Amino acid sequence: MLGASLALLALLSGLGLWLGILHIRAIAQRQIALDRCAGASALRLRLLLQAEESSTMRLRRAKEALLPRLQGKERKEALALFREGAAAERALQREIQKQWKEEESRWNTLPGLGCGLRNAPKRSMFPAWDFALADPRISHARLMQSDFSPLPEQSFRLSASVARISTEALIEKGTRHDWTVRWSK
Repeated sequence: MLGASLALLALLSGLGLWLGILHIRAIAQRQIALDRCAGASALRLRLLLQAEESSTMRLRRAKEALLPRLQGKERKEALALFREGAAAERALQREIQKQWKEEESRWNTLPGLGCGLRNAPKRSMFPAWDFALADPRISHARLMQSDFSPLPEQSFRLSASVARISTEALIEKGTRHDWTVRWSK
């Protein structure tokens, strides 16, 4: 009788341990899935930030290249040339803005990302970005005042929490206009 009781106790303990391990495994799998989604989204955002920064740098270089002509007698022709370039950059910046909004929409519906999560996030944060588009109708005076500075924001935070698990990715600006992604949780 004592042997049967010990065997039953051992069996129940083993079953409890096994169920505990399965529960921990399920939580770990959800955490990995959520981290992967955050990582993939953060990397896509990093590419968009780099593209926008490149666009701004092209406008700055165009202004610098045209500066002698903008200050001289060929002012109208130089301004027209700059405006053509600004119109092209504006089209590119609108595409970047569109992709950012699409990424935001995907992020706010995490199950649609293929994260393997059934529940929608209880708490989610997508970085806001105030888009400043190139102005193809820029006046000479505004062009001369503008320095086409890179993005003033130094970091963007992306986070979500689903069923007691959470993740947070940080997209930070480096010293040489490069953007890095790291997990802050």
